[in-house]
Amino acid sequence: MGKLINSSDVSFEFKPWTDQKCRITRLQIIEQLGGEIPNGEIDMILGDEQKIEEMVTKQNTGTISIVDEKKYGLSYTIDVYITEREYYENILKIKFVCINDLNFFTKRITTYYQDGIKSAIEALYPGNKSIRIEPSGNDDTPLYQNCETNYEMCKRLCYAYKDKSIFAFGWDGLLIKDMCGDFDSQDNVEPCMELETDRLSVQTQTYNLKYDKYLNHESFSAWEESEESTTGDYAQVESKNAKVVMNYKGYRVMGTKSSSLMENAWNNESRMKSDGYTCLKIVQPDMPHYKLGDVVIYKRALQERSLPWKNYLITSNELFFSADGNKEMDQHGFRFSWTSNLYGLQDGDWSKEPEP
Repeated sequence: MGKLINSSDVSFEFKPWTDQKCRITRLQIIEQLGGEIPNGEIDMILGDEQKIEEMVTKQNTGTISIVDEKKYGLSYTIDVYITEREYYENILKIKFVCINDLNFFTKRITTYYQDGIKSAIEALYPGNKSIRIEPSGNDDTPLYQNCETNYEMCKRLCYAYKDKSIFAFGWDGLLIKDMCGDFDSQDNVEPCMELETDRLSVQTQTYNLKYDKYLNHESFSAWEESEESTTGDYAQVESKNAKVVMNYKGYRVMGTKSSSLMENAWNNESRMKSDGYTCLKIVQPDMPHYKLGDVVIYKRALQERSLPWKNYLITSNELFFSADGNKEMDQHGFRFSWTSNLYGLQDGDWSKEPEP
């Protein structure tokens, strides 16, 4: 069957399946910032080649290609590992994760890394890597992996990499960057790309301003006098080998040498698991020109009122495709849709309130 091109001029392939005359009827796939491995589902009508029966039972990997054939020319080549399959008559339903190395998320390892956090992350993650910034903090501390999968270890290190950074195990591989970096996925100075939605697009959430008192709540040493501390200044009796760090969640005791990495992880995880001060969801019937982690300049077509935010960080993407003849559509009646979550940024940070 080979390549399938839909009415939005987006092509799909799932090798080696489509090489054996299998036809994709439905595809749904999602990626997001943070430590989740992207995953999805795909339905196919199988061909009648002799290899199909063996592939249904024994083929555990594949490669999904998604290409914008006309508008922007963006493309994704996604290696997947099949986690579940359901087969009846000539229809195969597959669930998968977007990484084809089973050991990455199943095999537990005990070891250590002594060449810095960046080198450790590059050794741990088996796919493509786009690391656009250098780490902060003490980078000569040995990093110990104690009966953890490479996925668990890599996620911990990505949270700790640099304060106010973001990361994702995305369709393109591992991404680590500043919230608003020096350049985006198209090598433009960030922010540069404009996202102006038309009448066919759907904004499922209204503009809103939420206040989360914890977003700007930085961690601090329990031994030092600060605005947050009510116990006085005990820096003179602080241990040289251990450090006690507090934030709104409580306190943690950590080694002095690794404390900067642990504080980065603590603060970044709190930010990345929040919705910031505003969060929008945009559904488009076309493949966009941005990618996960990009900062875009967003405006609604024909909307004249100024918005409290101008720049938005792309925090997740979800693709839905249903082939002609398939009854299933998304909740907005689209056979092809691209849904993105956008977080409003102020001065390159979603944890800052907008200027008046």
